[in-house]
Amino acid sequence: MGKYQNEASGALKAMREQIREERRRGQLSHWKTMRRALKSLEGVRTAFHGTVAQFGMKSGYSGRYLPTLMLKDVMDSAGNLVTDHLWFLVGKQLAALHL
Repeated sequence: MGKYQNEASGALKAMREQIREERRRGQLSHWKTMRRALKSLEGVRTAFHGTVAQFGMKSGYSGRYLPTLMLKDVMDSAGNLVTDHLWFLVGKQLAALHL
């Protein structure tokens, strides 16, 4: 396991423990829990995987429509659910995959 994966794993473990305790006390909703877990990974480089669920379009700043992609059941490298869905803009790298 690389340096970045160790950092991500440690951050997730600590956040999960805090979330469990706050959930036990009835202080957190499901959605708030997922957002906090993602926030704890900000700036940490690690691998995730998910299932391509949907393509869409969103209105851009200049009025043009931009292609989007939704992943569902996004998991970390250990197989732990990180979020139930995540939307991405389809940029050059994703467009090159021809999904």
